Amino acid sequence: MFETLFKFPSTQRRYREAPLAHSRQQFLEDCERQGYSRATLKKIAWVLLALARAIDSQPGRMTNRDIDLAIDSAGPSEGSSSRQFFRHFAIAWARSMGRFEEGTKKCGFAAYLDAFEDHMRSERGLSPVTIATCRERLTWLFDELPSRRRSLLDVRITDIDGFISKKHDNGWTRRSLGALAGSLRCFFRYAESQGWCATGLAASACSRAHSVTARRTFVTMQSCCCWRSMDSAEARSLTSGSATLTGKERRSACRVPSKVALSAIRCFLS
Repeated sequence: MFETLFKFPSTQRRYREAPLAHSRQQFLEDCERQGYSRATLKKIAWVLLALARAIDSQPGRMTNRDIDLAIDSAGPSEGSSSRQFFRHFAIAWARSMGRFEEGTKKCGFAAYLDAFEDHMRSERGLSPVTIATCRERLTWLFDELPSRRRSLLDVRITDIDGFISKKHDNGWTRRSLGALAGSLRCFFRYAESQGWCATGLAASACSRAHSVTARRTFVTMQSCCCWRSMDSAEARSLTSGSATLTGKERRSACRVPSKVALSAIRCFLS
């Protein structure tokens, strides 16, 4: 895998000779099967290399605190996008090795997660990376449930709707929302078959993701119609960046992410 990603022999040797090389290579192969691009795979390989020594020196299972300490040794500052990238793949890698100690706030859901993880591994034959990613998404949902939700029987459609809507409002892309909804749908479909929860939750996860992305598309088209009514020279000035408006002001005017809106606007003006 390292030979595929990196051109220079010295770089390949550095990745091969670092700790946990076999585990890192297996994780990267799983990521490749999931469809990650070559550029992203190289970033993931770099993250694993940066964390390899700290994780190798940590005996037994690792907690969230242990992961944070390992990331601290690698350098990304708290709150940075790099740190979030590090943390996501550090946890997924630790899970794939069976070394991550789950820290779900509502421990009552841990048994459901364990059973579903066993189902994904033994009955569906999914890769360790896919299983780890799915479990992480479910953990996000359970950690954000109201305190009165003490079991799956207490979970309501409104809880799932609110969770997906929050991710949408935080700027998640259509693809990310679809992947999140897919994990939730698979879990709740299995939970319904086991009698763990009310029926209809699996369908809700899918329909909510479709509705929020459809709303984003509608708002984009509304913005384009408003821009279409502008003077042509003025609109072209804004989309080309020659106007004095900042990027933040242009995004506020469109009320959608700038790349999406400006692409649609240029299409209308062409």
